[in-house]
Amino acid sequence: MAADNTYLVYNPAGTFEKHVDGVLVEEDTLAEKNIHIDTRFGDTTNFLKVAQSNGQMSWEGTYLKKLTLRPGLVEKSSKVGGTPTQVYRGLNVGYSLPIWSTPTNADEELYWRQRIPLRWDGTTDPQLGICVTLAAGEDVGDKFKLQLEWQTTNAGNEMGTTTSSITSEQTILTGRNAAYDTYFVFFNFNADDVNNPITIGEMIQARVRRIAASANEATGEIIVWDWVSMWAVNKVYGVWSVDVNAT
Repeated sequence: MAADNTYLVYNPAGTFEKHVDGVLVEEDTLAEKNIHIDTRFGDTTNFLKVAQSNGQMSWEGTYLKKLTLRPGLVEKSSKVGGTPTQVYRGLNVGYSLPIWSTPTNADEELYWRQRIPLRWDGTTDPQLGICVTLAAGEDVGDKFKLQLEWQTTNAGNEMGTTTSSITSEQTILTGRNAAYDTYFVFFNFNADDVNNPITIGEMIQARVRRIAASANEATGEIIVWDWVSMWAVNKVYGVWSVDVNAT
């Protein structure tokens, strides 16, 4: 088996270059080769890599792609006591959020969960994006804030109770202050969070609430219509393996 520092580079001109320790040692113009070392397509910095050992295809360097997934809504937990109120507009179905408080608005929250994708690069902070609208007309310059709490569960560890939290605040803009004007609110997870680090293949649970803004609070409710998680990926697929129970 060739060492990790030996690889092939395919150039658009139709040639294969064999590199060892970053140095070109051989060039072949044959259209077909019987390849038994890592193969790279691209330049020396950003390239698609096909691993010799297992055929795994990955993007290296800054050649990352975006994977968009929709976390599953935990419907029963998100509709305790009939709240949040469901809103219908055309064919869209959303959830209307007042400012969370306990005990009055203790159930005005949304729960989501998903498995962390195997294609994630394992280091880049993922994002959650939420599509919302104003429930009523607001003043330009007013604000609303959403809070995202999350918890991860790693295989072999005790499921904990400590959550991690981030917030995202939006200022209402000129020309976008009427009822049902749309905003996209984004959260940036900390992949290396001390309490809930994000790990490939494990489970992540999340809860979203509307909380008090820093100033100039929007008076109407905020309606949540859709949500996606976004992941920087550097692999075409995860490597197949048969999962088994712990022993």
